[in-house]
Amino acid sequence: MPRTSSKARSDRGLTFIELGAAITLLALFAAAVAPAFVRLAENQRAYRFREEALAVCAQAREAALSRGSDVTVAFNESGDALVATLASEEDTLVARASVPDSISADGAGSWTAVFHPDGTAEADPLEVADGAGVRYLVVRADGRVAWAEEPPEEGDSRWRAGDYEQRT
Repeated sequence: MPRTSSKARSDRGLTFIELGAAITLLALFAAAVAPAFVRLAENQRAYRFREEALAVCAQAREAALSRGSDVTVAFNESGDALVATLASEEDTLVARASVPDSISADGAGSWTAVFHPDGTAEADPLEVADGAGVRYLVVRADGRVAWAEEPPEEGDSRWRAGDYEQRT
């Protein structure tokens, strides 16, 4: 039985034009999706750094409470890590968090947070910029540390419960 032209054509597979069109569509799709994956990876590194920075500060506060000595949190000389060290022994490392290349901290070379043995702390807010925007690492006087979307206002202090005479 003789073959029909449509059946003969279906046995041959794809033409070069069809194959070229399919490859072009795949390349356009990959070009559109690739930047989103790069941003996702950068955002994950920034999130990991923010979590590790909170952990470094928490470990610094715990070390200050347990050892009875001030613990300093600052960036190392090269600026590629946030480190917590005992103030009395600067070479004693308490905790460390690596800083990804996609993060820039304004004033990182001079920023320092000091956690005292009584649980208090002192530090100016640290401005950190990443792909998602700008955030501020805020160390409160009572030793609590948190990330904020906006810089804290000057003189923004919270009264501790029981400080009645200061509220009146």
